[in-house]
Amino acid sequence: MEILFFTDSPDVRKMMMKNRLNPHGMSELRSKLNLLNEPGLVYVDAGSWRGTPETLITSVGKGKFVFLGIIDSGGMIKNPMALMHKGCVDYIGQKELASELTKSRCSKVVSYIKRYRSDFEAPSPLVKKKSTNGDDYIPVTRGWQDVILNKKYTFAIMFIEVDDREEMEKRYGTKNLRNALLVFRKYIGKNVAAFGGKMWIWSQYGGIILFPFSGAESSAVMCAFRIVMYKFLHDVEESHFPNFISFRIAGHIGNLVYQEKNKGEVVSDSINTVFHLGQEFAEPGYFYLTEDIFRYAPVGIKRYFRELGQYEGRSVYRMRMPIL
Repeated sequence: MEILFFTDSPDVRKMMMKNRLNPHGMSELRSKLNLLNEPGLVYVDAGSWRGTPETLITSVGKGKFVFLGIIDSGGMIKNPMALMHKGCVDYIGQKELASELTKSRCSKVVSYIKRYRSDFEAPSPLVKKKSTNGDDYIPVTRGWQDVILNKKYTFAIMFIEVDDREEMEKRYGTKNLRNALLVFRKYIGKNVAAFGGKMWIWSQYGGIILFPFSGAESSAVMCAFRIVMYKFLHDVEESHFPNFISFRIAGHIGNLVYQEKNKGEVVSDSINTVFHLGQEFAEPGYFYLTEDIFRYAPVGIKRYFRELGQYEGRSVYRMRMPIL
């Protein structure tokens, strides 16, 4: 179950971050709730809400998939139990903020919801789900063994491309560059295979990788996350480039007719979307996700992404890069 926190209070944000929680601003509330496609525990700071606690419950707590917890940072709520009677699952008062705003407490609340709330329904990987443009997803429940040539399925699609191509050709020479790029391709291929992906299109500098989508959490996002995080070790221990290599990754999810090798015959809006995102929008050295696939990212790494805005009608998220 995803757990979200919303506040505009600098003091509350500081407490959350001290306890290794990831706070969002109130301006993000609506967009984050729209991304929920399974039950989520949502804590909202009543002191940052423009309205009464009652309107907070009716506006947020009645949303699909939302189990509401209220943070009373201003000490304004006189009768917390009345909130519980109206459906809230937790209340953290002003005096308890420092000691009770913790992961441990949230885990206990999640356990309570799953065990005692009759309106909790565990997500099913076979539930019909749609993309932002309204297309029905076609899940592949058992991975590649269920994929048949020339039939349409839903895939997580990863675009990856090395940056500064022209400069690299001038700097390294054709033979040295070819060998270095071959080692880079092996690095990508090794990581992709470990997460159930296939290198579908590959030119000298990058290509497209497919991961069958099961209808639940996507392994493609964690795969790309690891490729980015471990690239520094690759640069030092395995790479044939004399300097750190820079590359862009873009992730999306959508339907396409599967062919063993795509030589340009497959026409797909999903392929176009990820190519445009990777080649026209992405900056060198960064990892991007559309909102479609961000919904299926592992909960534990979502906090390492920030929303950048809209591109081609979709919200786009970019990974926060480590500081070396």
